[in-house]
Amino acid sequence: MPMTLTEKQIRDSLPVPPFRYKYVVTQQSPQIWRVDLLHPMVYTYTKDQVKTIWGFIKGGKVYPPKNSQKPARSPLCDLSEVPDHCSYTPIIPTTRVLHG
Repeated sequence: MPMTLTEKQIRDSLPVPPFRYKYVVTQQSPQIWRVDLLHPMVYTYTKDQVKTIWGFIKGGKVYPPKNSQKPARSPLCDLSEVPDHCSYTPIIPTTRVLHG
């Protein structure tokens, strides 16, 4: 039987957001929750609220974003085990060197 999660359970399991940022948790479908990172109002190019996709929650697991609308195929971890260093994103870089 699929795990039923609430917005509160998800919020309580996320790492502490970066200073002046907030998480916005919305249910994208019956099985998938979307987590956005709401940025502080510090940008000069817009008066609109800026947000970026943080990740997706499905079946008690955290999925990095494949793009802004879909989770990646493989989960990063269980919701109860989200590392603190993932406060900006659960995307794990695959390279550490920029080639130019």
